[in-house]
Amino acid sequence: MAATKLHVELQHLKYQLQPHFFFNALNNIYSLIVFDPDKAQKSVHSLSKLMRLRLTEKTIVTTDFPTEVLQVEIAPLLLITLVENAFKHGVSATTTTQIHFSIKSDEKMICFTAENTLLAKQNSDLYSSSIGIDNLRKQLNLIYPNRNAYTITTEGGKYKSEIVIQI
Repeated sequence: MAATKLHVELQHLKYQLQPHFFFNALNNIYSLIVFDPDKAQKSVHSLSKLMRLRLTEKTIVTTDFPTEVLQVEIAPLLLITLVENAFKHGVSATTTTQIHFSIKSDEKMICFTAENTLLAKQNSDLYSSSIGIDNLRKQLNLIYPNRNAYTITTEGGKYKSEIVIQI
């Protein structure tokens, strides 16, 4: 059943290639690892081929994640909006672009940053008026009242969004 669902989602990716569907596929592959590691491996390979259609050699994706992770739990899929927006608004078929994600944490806070090239079609209104960002702000305030900060900056040709949650 999970393999069938994964196959359908992978087919859908061929047509949509939106980060939302990519992360759904990753979650399904994660579940498939337990039941059928061979199929999971084939699924990862298929997914990587599909993503090459979305991320050309003109898109450079980098990460800065800690090698040792504190045992900190946050609400599921809370950061997905920033990841999706970085890919949705930071990828160009004709211009070289960069996307960068970082996580910093200590005993008091966790900070997630998504940064992407600011393309000519973008402006700050495009991001601040989106439903996804509004929902993210509501979630942060409901789940982490008075213990969160969400900031957006545009500087030096980069769009940067950052979430800080006090633990």
